[in-house]
Amino acid sequence: MKVTRRFDEVKESILLALDVLRRNPLRSFLTILGIMIGVTTIIVIGAVVNGLNSNVLGQIQQLGSSTIICYRFSWATLGRLSPEVLQRKKLKAEWADGIAQLPHVAAVAPNVQVENYELNAGSSTVRRGNLRAKNVILEGDVPEIAEISSFEMAEGRFFNQTDQEHRLPVMVLGHILATTLFPNGEDPLGGEVELEGHVFTVIGVLAITKQALGTGENPQDNIAILPLSTMRKMHPEHDDFTILAKADTTENLPIVVDEVREYLRRVRKLPSDKPDDFAI
Repeated sequence: MKVTRRFDEVKESILLALDVLRRNPLRSFLTILGIMIGVTTIIVIGAVVNGLNSNVLGQIQQLGSSTIICYRFSWATLGRLSPEVLQRKKLKAEWADGIAQLPHVAAVAPNVQVENYELNAGSSTVRRGNLRAKNVILEGDVPEIAEISSFEMAEGRFFNQTDQEHRLPVMVLGHILATTLFPNGEDPLGGEVELEGHVFTVIGVLAITKQALGTGENPQDNIAILPLSTMRKMHPEHDDFTILAKADTTENLPIVVDEVREYLRRVRKLPSDKPDDFAI
């Protein structure tokens, strides 16, 4: 008896709902559309968040869990920097030598990059014959960066000490730059490209960099990397260095952070009552 009554109630509710849908088609359509939009929005936001998480984890994995990055500004700063922060002195590449002598530091690499960080794109042009690649990010690195960043090479090699010491005109290309200048499956290795009137020999090509949402091209793949000594010879005015350091073990990372902070405060001659004028 109770089962029959419950069935009748459900049947009546369904018929009532269908009758409402029939009498108010526009309102019913808008309600269903709103539900669909809401569900779709949740799915899209979830996909975006998962993609960003994957990108961040990929970058952390590429740098390694025992790596610290030193710069004069903090990457976590939102909005405009204060005049006091903007007046901070730049880090010097030579300080990497001092950091390398610290007890728990396994490798150190100064780095300089010419890039428009607001647009996440470069401002250089690299040519090969009639082919031209624009908005190329220009970066200067030392061989030790390969021990820290774990650059994944698609082909060829990265810089060595001979390239650095002799300021050789050699270049490592990002994936986009390589395919732009060497299309149709041409082999870039040993090829010559032109940058600002200088001829460089291609010695390596980087693998594709992970993209945040897994779609489209990553502007970081449109990059030309030179030995830091060659970069400084061409652009002595670009001296806003980042210093990357790798701890000998993940467990010693906090110790390395303290050691590097103490060293930078000392070389920057900061009094004990003054806050850091750099970021780690």
